[in-house]
Amino acid sequence: NEISGFPEKMLNMWLEIQLPGRTSMRSEVKYVGEYYTSNIEDPTEKIESYSFINLQLRKSIPIFQQTPSLAFYVNNLLNDQILLHGIGSDFFPMASRNYLISFELKGDFLY
Repeated sequence: NEISGFPEKMLNMWLEIQLPGRTSMRSEVKYVGEYYTSNIEDPTEKIESYSFINLQLRKSIPIFQQTPSLAFYVNNLLNDQILLHGIGSDFFPMASRNYLISFELKGDFLY
């Protein structure tokens, strides 16, 4: 029997492109093969294989000696309806397309 919750095949690929003006764009494709949600290999307790695309746009802004960046994310770009996880006969869907904005500041800070 297969171990439940663990697909045999998984793939994660990404491509990042540096654009002019300290800007980058990253596209990420994730694939997860089918897997059972219980150890009895019941076909009704199975997550079918799925894939989805995420997108990120990042802009670095040099200020003083720091380089903060602002990023905009689009998760599940194609708004696919996916059963992401399951336990036995209970299944949990992946979130629909969603957006995230982040601000990141790296550097040495004195207290």
